Amino acid sequence: MAANVSRIHVERSDGVTYANNMYPPSHQPLGNGGDTFIQHWYNKLGELIREQFYTGSDKTFSLAQFPANYHLRVYQRNGANGPRHDLYLYGYPLPPTTGNSRSPTLKYFRSPKDFFPHLLWLCSDPTLEKKNCDCLFCKPFPVNSGSPAVSTEVRARTSAPSPASGLSTVRSESVASTPQLTTQARPTPMSQYPTPGRSLSTPQPATQATASFLTPAPNATSGMPINMTGASGYVTAGQNLRGAPAYPMSDVPSYMGNTNGMQGGMTSMSNHAMLNHTSILTPPMPNVQNSTTAAQPLRSDESIFYRGGEVVWYRKNPTSFGLGLVLKDEQSQPNGLTTVQPLSNPMRLMDTVDLTFEQMRPFLTFSVPPIMRTLDHVMPYDLTQIPWAEYEAQIPRTEANHAGERLSLEASKIAAIQVDHSYSLFNARRDLHMANAIFFRGVFFGCEKINLGEAVRVEANHAQTADREHIFVMIVKNIVYFPSPQDRSAGELIFEGSVYHLVETNRDPWYTNEEMEKFPAAMRGEIIFRDLVMAKNDPDVHHIWQEIEPGVQKKRSQVYGRFYETKRLGPLVDQQWENNMTHGFVAPIRSALNNCCDSVCPRDFGRRATRLATLAGAVPLGTPVYWPGVEEWIE
Repeated sequence: MAANVSRIHVERSDGVTYANNMYPPSHQPLGNGGDTFIQHWYNKLGELIREQFYTGSDKTFSLAQFPANYHLRVYQRNGANGPRHDLYLYGYPLPPTTGNSRSPTLKYFRSPKDFFPHLLWLCSDPTLEKKNCDCLFCKPFPVNSGSPAVSTEVRARTSAPSPASGLSTVRSESVASTPQLTTQARPTPMSQYPTPGRSLSTPQPATQATASFLTPAPNATSGMPINMTGASGYVTAGQNLRGAPAYPMSDVPSYMGNTNGMQGGMTSMSNHAMLNHTSILTPPMPNVQNSTTAAQPLRSDESIFYRGGEVVWYRKNPTSFGLGLVLKDEQSQPNGLTTVQPLSNPMRLMDTVDLTFEQMRPFLTFSVPPIMRTLDHVMPYDLTQIPWAEYEAQIPRTEANHAGERLSLEASKIAAIQVDHSYSLFNARRDLHMANAIFFRGVFFGCEKINLGEAVRVEANHAQTADREHIFVMIVKNIVYFPSPQDRSAGELIFEGSVYHLVETNRDPWYTNEEMEKFPAAMRGEIIFRDLVMAKNDPDVHHIWQEIEPGVQKKRSQVYGRFYETKRLGPLVDQQWENNMTHGFVAPIRSALNNCCDSVCPRDFGRRATRLATLAGAVPLGTPVYWPGVEEWIE
């Protein structure tokens, strides 16, 4: 159907065309089908122009074409749900270089919203002085750490630009309608978050001494996904929510296609039948054996990539991965290896394995493949409540040799998914008291371990929070649990701290040593690493953490997981890592990570008593752990 669309022509441009060898090799010109992507940008920019200048208009606006010499390039990556296309708008002019300067890195806009302030400047400023432009390249964020953050929103204009301002007279044309880009709703403002109990702004110290709850805790080889084999099936649309690929977990032959006999037998086991097995299969509560007490100083986990208590992927053989619990991290052993307990079921528990850094992956880098269809109904139950022996007995004779291994694999997936949808708290703080609230120094959050004072990925109250190429993190200053008045084992988990946005700037670095120390090690390392990479081509480009939400609260659903430094995570998830480093290009890796609770599960398990209680049945009873400084909160 045709629609009456007003096309907007931008007559001014500062765009520049550069030689092909100056573009990152992974950023290719648009080929066949590129017109659709271009039109999406035109439509989105037209929508932004309408919102800025023609508020209330019922007309549809679209950009007629990009300003001269601006063009899109595409970075294509393969994911479990098919190819993904990331678009970048090139044409921004490089600053003049001296004879001794190396070839600088080209700048690009990552989204229509990124480019819109620059487009607005082209339309409205006949002088084309960059100091008048509000885009992230022409006018980066403030260099004075004491200054309030500058809004990234375009400054409001009181009237529409005249034709002489660079925006030509709008011409209405009858053109075919093109699909509009979906715009994600803005997050709920912080002021509207429901806060259980008293406000976190006035905690009461345990002693007369002032105890600030905003004080951080004391300082203290590349592998890429391969096609999944039939044993585990494929992650389908809707299951792989963040783009992280599913990994093959076993080479056991699959009998998923031959389940006629199993389907009836397995599904005929009622919930009552499963619960009747509880007395047989449920062991007593595991004893958590920690090597330290609360009186001992906490050890910093900041430099440890795979931490004690985390569920991780580990390489079982060259073609498949398994799931396991970290019992001892690399710093706890003289050989520098990490001890992992593979996950299984109570009937077929496995021996521990010692692994190198390269043999593991963080849990959120891969998506858990779907469990067998015939086991869907057992997902809400603890592994100790599931009659594994009866399930194994019903496996067809032709698959009997692999029955135990297959069910062990399925149990590991179920256990990991249940952990992903649960949390347990440790190291309750005795220095802070507040009515109906308990403060903690750490939490086993899904499959990860998060400590006070560290950086976590969060949902930001920012226009670009849905753009997975932008990095938003919170420095956790408080982990607070609000028990339910009816059931203290149930309640609400809240994270409090300040949220930062990683941005590029052309200004000189402004952080003093003292200012850098306010950031956790991962955030400091991130900007240092990115500056070093960019310095290969453009030493004038620097990175800063811009504070965008000071002192806010985030619910559990708004916290996505640990923030991993790009230099450590990148080689594990980016097939073009070495090539990109050579060309001074840091590929966005946020899209390579899932978020906590992204796995498909029919229920939320909420707070569990301990980490090993969460994994009861998946690891041997009485599993010894070595998690220095962890005193789990059991109530």
